[in-house]
Amino acid sequence: MKNKKYDLVLSCAAISSVLLLQHPAFAGNYTQLTGYVTPTSLTIPITSVQLTPADGSAAVTVFSGSTSVTFNKSDTDFAKVSFGSAATIANGRYIGISLGMGTGIAVTLNGSKYYGTTVGSVSSGTALYSVGTSGTTGNSVSTSGTAVSMSSLLPSSVSGAPSTQTYFPKVMCVSTDTSICKSTDTQINPTTAGTIELNLLVDLYQSIAIDANNMAAAVTLGTYPIPVFGGAGAAIHLSGNNGTDYSNVTLMFGSDKSIQAINMNSTATGTSFRQGGASITVASAPYTTANNTAFVASLDLTGTGTLTFPITSSSTSRGLITLSGFSAAVNGTVTFSCANDTSGTLTNSTGTYTWSGGSCQNMGTLSYTIQRIVDPNNVLGICSSSPCKGSATDSDGYQ
Repeated sequence: MKNKKYDLVLSCAAISSVLLLQHPAFAGNYTQLTGYVTPTSLTIPITSVQLTPADGSAAVTVFSGSTSVTFNKSDTDFAKVSFGSAATIANGRYIGISLGMGTGIAVTLNGSKYYGTTVGSVSSGTALYSVGTSGTTGNSVSTSGTAVSMSSLLPSSVSGAPSTQTYFPKVMCVSTDTSICKSTDTQINPTTAGTIELNLLVDLYQSIAIDANNMAAAVTLGTYPIPVFGGAGAAIHLSGNNGTDYSNVTLMFGSDKSIQAINMNSTATGTSFRQGGASITVASAPYTTANNTAFVASLDLTGTGTLTFPITSSSTSRGLITLSGFSAAVNGTVTFSCANDTSGTLTNSTGTYTWSGGSCQNMGTLSYTIQRIVDPNNVLGICSSSPCKGSATDSDGYQ
């Protein structure tokens, strides 16, 4: 079969992210993450988009260049904004996608409310402003002043330009000819579908890390956008704290209710709360990393929902995380727990998967609150007028 290419439309939309990654270390001497803010705007430079073939062959580049996308707090949820660059995609079966970014990530904080540990005059609810152009430089954040665009936000744990790797819940087969597709694939026929839509989704909610001791800022790794083919279905944001440490969770679902992405982060480093360190986990598909750590989750939407997935470090599981109660109306309580994962197995609707098992490390039990639900088509049946806003949020549905 000839290698035909089809136009690929890239767009961006606010809400939702993908990665379950480690709690950020600030550059220089700024090492204490004390809390989070929701930025007024976030700009991310995009340098490449590559598809991961299912047959293990080399990545296929569908975009290479330089462009930027800006996500604003005031944007309508899931509203599509043109990516601004042309791209093409060839016939084939693909299991994932990677996104390359430049180092010039920038944010603006204009009265963005801080939520985290009290440090001096900064406490939960304090309005913060970006007054310096270098986020990881001390006193670049203030409780007053004129907001400016602030860059130099990459934590010291990021070496070079950042990137993300995402795996699809099912193999995506792009072809007008079904003979190259398997029955379990998601087939996209460009002849009938027209252009193929790729969305870059970001959850802005408390996505910027703050060091209130030094009044510095950094992006969390969960700030990075998640590329998703086709329209997004729904997103749920959870937040929790124990009075000392603060944590956020984003869950993103496809239009078929499948779990597309999970992001967790926390200020905690001790044993009383969920530890910030983690690694990547995505969806329900049977994909593994090079070090054989599974990208796998088990989702049960019976009742108020249960989601289980391994939290990993290198090739070894650090326990199976379970979130229960998230498929409910805003203000509902979601419980978090970690079970030892010595067997290194998880069974979901597509099979049983194995990896190197391990025990929970510095994991406590925590209750989260459902703070925000974005579900324009009420896919999950828990939000009839999207966005649904928790009582602890402001009028725009953010804390």
